[in-house]
Amino acid sequence: MIKIKFDEKGVTLIELLIVLSIAILLSTIMMSVSYKWLHRKNEHDALERFISSIYTAQIHAMAQQEANLIIFGEDDNGSFYSIRTNAGQQILKDYFPEGMQLANDSALKRLGFHPNGDMRETGSLTLSTSQSTIKIVFQFLRGRMIIHEPKRLLTT
Repeated sequence: MIKIKFDEKGVTLIELLIVLSIAILLSTIMMSVSYKWLHRKNEHDALERFISSIYTAQIHAMAQQEANLIIFGEDDNGSFYSIRTNAGQQILKDYFPEGMQLANDSALKRLGFHPNGDMRETGSLTLSTSQSTIKIVFQFLRGRMIIHEPKRLLTT
């Protein structure tokens, strides 16, 4: 019987460099993919918050029997929307994520509710995102909306 004796007690520098370069390559790919996914998720969450804010404005108008407006703007922190009463009192202010804002070609530039909860005017509001545009159509005065997103149709 022949005995083979191995005196190796570790890895060579080349083996270590190969393993490290594979790890760096995989982490770079994962960071790129996860950043895009995280950005899309952030925009989707912002859209859900915006829809919730529309319902908040409608409920506030009915509960307080006071008309209000949702206005859009920009400041040093980015694009935002704000719910205000006719007297100018701010009820809520929230920011869109970077790259998301009211589109310049949006038919509706602001939303408003009468004290009975009816919308002041109907039409479509368009939000532009870093990936696409989202069109929210208000067909009825009661605040029901249809949300058109690329590759899917959501109704709330």
